[in-house]
Amino acid sequence: MWLIQAPYLGTIPLRIKAKNVPKISKTINTQVALRCVEVSLFSGSLSEIPAMKKPRKADTFNTAFAVYLEWGPATETPLRERIAKAIPGLRPAEIKKLIAEFDGLLSAACRTVEEKVERHQAEDDMRRSVADLDPRISAENASVLYNQARYSAWRDGFR
Repeated sequence: MWLIQAPYLGTIPLRIKAKNVPKISKTINTQVALRCVEVSLFSGSLSEIPAMKKPRKADTFNTAFAVYLEWGPATETPLRERIAKAIPGLRPAEIKKLIAEFDGLLSAACRTVEEKVERHQAEDDMRRSVADLDPRISAENASVLYNQARYSAWRDGFR
């Protein structure tokens, strides 16, 4: 059984027999019974959704970073607890190290945005500079990090 991520429809369970998908048989791990795939309905191609793969070191980094970047009611719970809940098995020392690293990334992003605003550089340049701070940062986290840095710059009078 496959889970198909279809635009506007959400996740749909789908049974696919190997004879129906000969072009992609090399790219799909047949030992795993259930994977999440994205369907391009127009081209008929299937590609694996990266977020649904087994967690790797970078995924742990991005999961913890997404928790770190949360705003609003989620921040009522202490950050260490939220990270520990999102990534079970992470030791307190590892959480402390990640938080220190994330603090540095947020500070660097704020400095980068402030410098670029002072120079009147384009928003795209600022976004790219923030995303380039660390190659492990996912596109989603880079976007949230940029928005937080941009808001911080605006709040501090950089316009």
